[in-house]
Amino acid sequence: MDEPVTEQAKSGLSKKTIAIVIGLLLIIGGAVSAYVLLDKTTKEKYFSAEKETIDFIGESVKEKYTLESEWGEKTADNPNKAAHRINIHSNNNGLDGDNFGAVDPFDMLSSVTVLFDVESDLDNKELAVGLGVDFANLDLGKIGVSISEHDLFIELPFTDDIIHIEDQQLNELLHEQDPYTFTEADFIDFDAIFDAFSNEFLDEKDMEYLKEEYVEYLYEEIPEDAFSEEKDSVTVHGEDINANKITFHLEEEEFKDLLEGFFRKLSRDDRIKDMFEKIIELQLPVNTALDELSSEDQLLINEMLDDFERTLKTIRLGIPQLHFKDGMTSTIWVDQNKVVQRDFSLEFGPDQNDLVSVAIEGTHLLETNKQQFDIDLTFGDTYEEFPIHLEGEFNWKDNKGDDYVLLQAEDTEFSYEASEELTDKSTKEFTRSIQITDGFDDLEFNWSGDASYESEEMNSSHTLSFFEDGVEEEFQIHVDKKGSIEKELDIPSTSDSVQLGEMEMFEIDMYIESLASEFEHWLSQIMGGGMFGF
Repeated sequence: MDEPVTEQAKSGLSKKTIAIVIGLLLIIGGAVSAYVLLDKTTKEKYFSAEKETIDFIGESVKEKYTLESEWGEKTADNPNKAAHRINIHSNNNGLDGDNFGAVDPFDMLSSVTVLFDVESDLDNKELAVGLGVDFANLDLGKIGVSISEHDLFIELPFTDDIIHIEDQQLNELLHEQDPYTFTEADFIDFDAIFDAFSNEFLDEKDMEYLKEEYVEYLYEEIPEDAFSEEKDSVTVHGEDINANKITFHLEEEEFKDLLEGFFRKLSRDDRIKDMFEKIIELQLPVNTALDELSSEDQLLINEMLDDFERTLKTIRLGIPQLHFKDGMTSTIWVDQNKVVQRDFSLEFGPDQNDLVSVAIEGTHLLETNKQQFDIDLTFGDTYEEFPIHLEGEFNWKDNKGDDYVLLQAEDTEFSYEASEELTDKSTKEFTRSIQITDGFDDLEFNWSGDASYESEEMNSSHTLSFFEDGVEEEFQIHVDKKGSIEKELDIPSTSDSVQLGEMEMFEIDMYIESLASEFEHWLSQIMGGGMFGF
């Protein structure tokens, strides 16, 4: 039996809850589009066209960025290294150095090279990061941090020692030094870092469950007679198209019944709650196993789970009190099984005089060598509207192309332009530009360079420049990158390391004093070399 209607449900849903409903509606629509049968009823034609449109865009992007995509897959599946060399070059030729005692600070920066190296083997849970500085061809050494499951290794430029400590030992040490801040002995888990890199919030079984229990459920629940079709002529980006116009319309009560059934099913599903809990755990900077979480993190998870359940219940019990003006209507114009024009509108809220509106009008002309789009989104309520305009064009023919995107929201404009070309089967040259203006400031970021990809190696060179109100900033940033696929990483061994976690506190203090002495000696050698001109 359903719970009684609460006072909150009687008074209507909050704007925050309504926003959640809008987001879920968009997600639901996209998910159902991925579930279609081979028959060609009007309902199936509608969702098939949506799915084909999404798939076509995805394939076009994949084709254009094949080199980058394939290299990304290699680095995700294999041990790899990436060495970055970063320089700042001065554009400030007219700067009077008198204010700086005849030393131009930009010239000094031009003599500095930042060395940033990353090594990773996600399958074996190994990660190493190195940061160093080269000043006027003088190598100042690197700071290195390596993680191998639960082991942390630290390398410093002024000592030959490799310092090692396990996460559990670090937890105990921090708890001993500051028990009020680190109230549990299992606060940090290095192994959890690799869960963040995986980006796998839900496994294949969870995804299959969602498809079977919710996507297919929604598809079956949407009635066939909610769809109608007719022939219609439209002009899309200058082309006259004889399209199939398909209208998907649900009356107010039909739409409410669909939503109420969906949220009833969702709120009673314990597996959905388990998935939500899993996602929360992966966001916490601690061990993801529940029996190893600190009491504070466990309390946070419990509070978020309670809030999740309350939100679902509030939405479900509040749906009967919602008003959907004119129900829900989505119209698409289809040509060659792809959407070329769309019109979506929805107005709903707790009261006829307090409605939230969502409207989407747009066109898409998706061709093999060119994709164009022009979309207007409008969000509003009783008092104001918030329009967003998005337009753009992507081209790719004969291994080269130009891109353009413009996003406008009130007084703010964001634009992106790019020109890219494959000069041979493994090398790409590109120039990319981003501009942002809000009516007061005009900022521009330019990025040019080239990248080459071989089977086991990649090399790239990048130049980054910045403009404000049309004036170029006083410096450019140059980045050279060399990546390689490795058989294995050279992670330090515990047998060759100083075991900081096995020391008593007085031993750690003595060791730190010895490191301080080595640091002073190292620094005096550098300064004595006169590298800064002192």
